[in-house]
Amino acid sequence: MQQEWAAFFGYLADAATVAGLVISVLAWRRASGAEQAAKEARAAIRQANAAESLQALRTKAREFLLSVQRDQRDVAALFCAELLSETTVAIRRWPLPVDSADRLQRSVKYLKLASTVLAGAVTAEPVDKGRLLEAAHEMLGALSEATGKSLQRVDKGV
Repeated sequence: MQQEWAAFFGYLADAATVAGLVISVLAWRRASGAEQAAKEARAAIRQANAAESLQALRTKAREFLLSVQRDQRDVAALFCAELLSETTVAIRRWPLPVDSADRLQRSVKYLKLASTVLAGAVTAEPVDKGRLLEAAHEMLGALSEATGKSLQRVDKGV
């Protein structure tokens, strides 16, 4: 009879071990799911922050364009410097589609040329103003495209 009880408790202990293992696996899977959900939430917040940052840059690009159109060189130079700095940071920091990041990189080159022109004479020659306008339009277009794509990714939850 003692052997039967010993066998019974042995089976019971084995069953408890298996049950503990099953519960551990289920808890691990649930924790993994929570970790994945947290990663996805962080990515969504980061994408929303990127869209907000790009919108602010787009506003500066629009102001840069307006200042060039109005021949306000000092103001244009200020916006150009800010755009150069902040766009370079945005390209490195935010999760952007590759084509948007590439276009922004090309636009930064336009801004560098515009910065050179703005550092020159007090009044721009017509050719220089054309280069400034080209840079301003390119930057505004690139930022508008990147902002639109970023907002689209936020809406889709990508």
